[in-house]
Amino acid sequence: MATAAATKLAIKILSNFIKQGRSPNAAKEAKKALNVTKFTKPQQKIIQDLTGEVKPISAKSGFPVGKTGVKNSPQTEAHRAASGVARVQSMINKGNYPKQVGLPTYEQYIRQISKDLGVPSRVAKQDPGVMGAVQLRRGESAFYPERNTPTEKLFDKYSYKPEDFKSVVEGRADLTAAMDDLGIFSLIDDLGIMRAGSRAGSIGHTLPMHRIAEMVKKSALNNLTKKQILDQVNNPAFMSPEVNFLNQQKRGIESFLYDPKFVNRNLAGVGDILDEAQMTTRVLDPETLEMVTYGMEQGLDPKQLREFLKRVLMDKPFGVSADTGKTLTLPNRDFLIKNYNKGGAVKGYAAGGIGRLGFKLLQKLAKKLSPKEMQMLLGTQFKGTKPLTSPKHLREERIKKYLESKGATKRWQYMKSKFPGPGSKN
Repeated sequence: MATAAATKLAIKILSNFIKQGRSPNAAKEAKKALNVTKFTKPQQKIIQDLTGEVKPISAKSGFPVGKTGVKNSPQTEAHRAASGVARVQSMINKGNYPKQVGLPTYEQYIRQISKDLGVPSRVAKQDPGVMGAVQLRRGESAFYPERNTPTEKLFDKYSYKPEDFKSVVEGRADLTAAMDDLGIFSLIDDLGIMRAGSRAGSIGHTLPMHRIAEMVKKSALNNLTKKQILDQVNNPAFMSPEVNFLNQQKRGIESFLYDPKFVNRNLAGVGDILDEAQMTTRVLDPETLEMVTYGMEQGLDPKQLREFLKRVLMDKPFGVSADTGKTLTLPNRDFLIKNYNKGGAVKGYAAGGIGRLGFKLLQKLAKKLSPKEMQMLLGTQFKGTKPLTSPKHLREERIKKYLESKGATKRWQYMKSKFPGPGSKN
């Protein structure tokens, strides 16, 4: 009688388990009710009898065992959805939602998507289909982590085509090649940045995905739907080729720019730093729903990037990391809070003139040069306080004239983006 009662209870528990789609949570509850860690052989037989399945049942999942596991199960879609819900709930419980994709996860996306699309791994990063799908997967992970859209359906799901990502993918490859040709990798060696993935060119979101997703999570963008925001984040027009380690260190600047406490500080000065480093970020204002661009608009110059890294190595303008002891290539949040006082000048950072030479080097030269030679040096390298003769202004003027010859106009940094924001009616 006891055995019959136990069997009857097992049938009831396993019937409920099947009705719930055999999700991971349902499997966990069923095993707990049955007082087992894995489904036993008799319990696997009950599942077969209840479902009519003839293939062996997995002791772990309760699904039929096939050549590719649960992939061959008729419950695949239900299992995928239930698994996604369980994963998201776990992330929320751990405080990890929205998910910020780190380098290991990013590389994992590339491997999996190139496999799904049948693209050899050696050329995956040059393929717009692979890299475009990776960016869409990142957006989905941040805004809809409960989804698990199959790779082959990502472009249709978010209304893009692989060709839309072609220019930014080719730009990333060109940047990596230029870094090699110009000897930038030796400067990166001197900075102690050895991790291969951090040294290469990358595709950077100039609208910081994690910051925007946090705003959505906190309902700071009440006038927009989550889909409208994701459409902007996924837009290739808001992506650009960037050096990976600078892209990572840019997060301190983005944290500063997106904190409303610092809205009246020297934000234009932050744009100067990004411009010299050949980096870009855009701030989406939750009040006006307009975008403001900081740093360069477009057209990364690898030669200027090289000069910036040389100066960082020589002057250490942003100090060193308290955690790693390595030279900071971009300022962190603490540096910006300390040095960018409201309405005041930037402390400890000079974007041009003597700042490019480094004060320590200038002090050494001063001891060896005659007054005449020193005056010549200052006259050629430092233009005093005349902004119209600064190297940056002259460069901007050259760009402006070039664009005018092509029938285009120059848009200066710190101005409203030429791309309409998500709240625009245009």
